[in-house]
Amino acid sequence: MLTCERQGGAIAIRGELQVQFLESLKEYLLPELNAPGVVVLDLSAVTGVDLAGLQFLLAFAQSRRKHGAIQLANLPTAMNKALALSGIDQRLRPVLG
Repeated sequence: MLTCERQGGAIAIRGELQVQFLESLKEYLLPELNAPGVVVLDLSAVTGVDLAGLQFLLAFAQSRRKHGAIQLANLPTAMNKALALSGIDQRLRPVLG
């Protein structure tokens, strides 16, 4: 299960950032594609992630390029490692705020 909720200036993502739950995340983040400024995603409550989830974050960041960057806040250690091992951290670097 995956839930999203705006908390202050960030969007808190909770649960499993995995392929079977990405459609709900896509629906929630769609209005943010054209939002001006930096979109902050608080990932502190992400309990699981797969390659599709990491690729989704990259695609979202790249799609927002014209309007602003994204910031990935409070990444769990395991997620940071997954980003590094997959090489996606290198591809995210130019589009992060």
